[in-house]
Amino acid sequence: MKPSKTAQELNNLVLDVSSEQHQIIKALAATEGKSIKSFMLKQVRPKTDAGEAEAWDALKNLLSERLQSAVTHGVTTKHVSDITEDALKALGKA
Repeated sequence: MKPSKTAQELNNLVLDVSSEQHQIIKALAATEGKSIKSFMLKQVRPKTDAGEAEAWDALKNLLSERLQSAVTHGVTTKHVSDITEDALKALGKA
């Protein structure tokens, strides 16, 4: 005998993703303070506030691009103060 489910029938969904895709999804979920499950479910629900949704989408795109760049090109070993100094020099402000 099958155990009865709650009033709303629940189904499992399994997605095969690469390790890189998993890390991107995990990072995007973390930016919203959500679990991967909550984050993914939110993606299929209608957006309630267009302005907020647009801002989150812009942030997600930016983070996705930066994560992809880090995966492709690696990360720097420079200290943040050295990066800042280099940027200021490039702008002629140091």
